[in-house]
Amino acid sequence: MMVSNTVLVITLLLSIFLIDRSSESYTTFHDAVTGTAIKYPQNWLKNPRGLGITPGSNIVVFDSPNIDSHNDYVSEFSVGIENAPPGFTLNGYMKEFITLLQHWGRNFQLVHTDANSTLAGSRAYILVFTLITPHDKHEYGIISGTRIGSKVYSIVSQTDVSQYSNYLPTILNMINSFHLVN
Repeated sequence: MMVSNTVLVITLLLSIFLIDRSSESYTTFHDAVTGTAIKYPQNWLKNPRGLGITPGSNIVVFDSPNIDSHNDYVSEFSVGIENAPPGFTLNGYMKEFITLLQHWGRNFQLVHTDANSTLAGSRAYILVFTLITPHDKHEYGIISGTRIGSKVYSIVSQTDVSQYSNYLPTILNMINSFHLVN
C-alpha cells in the first residue's frame, strides 16, 4: 500500500506540471461578491450556491458532464468560503477536515497531506484521500484551502475512484486557476 500511495503522490505532483490544457475548452466563473474567480470546462454544469458566512458556504459547485449508474455526477468540484475561526491554523484546519471525513465516510484512507502547499498565491493545505460515501460511492477526494485576510477559501473535489485518473488533469487545472480578483 505504501508503494501505491507513493506512486499516486508522484503522479499527482507530476500532473501539475504536465497537464495537457489543449484537450478541453475552459471558461471563467467570477463571483463579484466574494472576489473569487476560477476556470472550469465549458461542458461542466455550473451551480452557483448560496453565499454567506456560515461554515462551508459554497460559492459555486461544478458537476462533470458524465453521470454514473446511480444518476450521480462522476466528479464534483466546489469552491467555498467562510470566516476564519478563532485560533485558525492551516495544520489545525486540515486535521479538522481529516476528523470530519473519518466520521462522514467509511474506509477513509489518507493518501497525502501537506500544510505547505499554495492556493491563490497563498500558503495552503492539501488533502488527498479515498473513502466510501454514505451513499456507497467509492471516491477519491482532494481538498485544498487557504486563509486570505479574515476568510478561509476551500476547494473540494470528489470523483469516482474508477474515473479519477481521467478527471485529475481537469481537477488540477481548476485548482491551479483559482484566484481572487480585487
